[in-house]
Amino acid sequence: MNMKKWPYLSLWLNAMCAGIILSCAGAASVYASAGFENAGLASLIQALVFPVGLLIICICKFKLYTGCCGACLCNSKGIGDYFGKLGTAWIANFFGAFTATCVLFMIGANRFEDKIILIAQSKMSMDFVELVILGIACNFLICLGIMMAERLTCDFSAALILFLVVFLFVICKFEHSVANMFYLLYGWLASSDIKFFEIFRNLIPVSIGNLLGGIFAALIVGYNTKEE
Repeated sequence: MNMKKWPYLSLWLNAMCAGIILSCAGAASVYASAGFENAGLASLIQALVFPVGLLIICICKFKLYTGCCGACLCNSKGIGDYFGKLGTAWIANFFGAFTATCVLFMIGANRFEDKIILIAQSKMSMDFVELVILGIACNFLICLGIMMAERLTCDFSAALILFLVVFLFVICKFEHSVANMFYLLYGWLASSDIKFFEIFRNLIPVSIGNLLGGIFAALIVGYNTKEE
């Protein structure tokens, strides 16, 4: 099947894979840091492990909603096509994250579920404006990192740039909508205190913030490119 003839199907499949990979990276980062009682050291371990997921996604050219916020701004045919691609990526990311989360939960990878529940509850406790701002900061960094990496000819340098920007947003506790899908869905499965539709109180403002951050990064890089 020629996937170029079915761009939205291709986007859907690649975005589902991205949701699965990032959920696995989120789980791995929690599992790796669970044995450390020092909160700072645990955060450092999470920040070192989580970027592996984004590197795999970039190498395989899978699609995250966050990356599409900036990239699709440059290659969409119009505003309808732009938001159509964003909506497709977001929903497919969610389905991928849901699939991976259910599998991780069912196979018994829940020995650290208390920590994931705490993360989910912490994210649910933030207000709308705070989540939007943290979402903007997160995707501004990520889209800048992706755009910088695309301009480099050295694969190692590109990977290092991507690793550092993800490391930075994890350490700073910025909000990434697709990563949050895993934490919140797992929290919903593991705790009766978290209701399914309540998780969108986090995902909606973070997604809005990610959108604004991606657009801002794309406009700045586009302007600087024209100046050159």
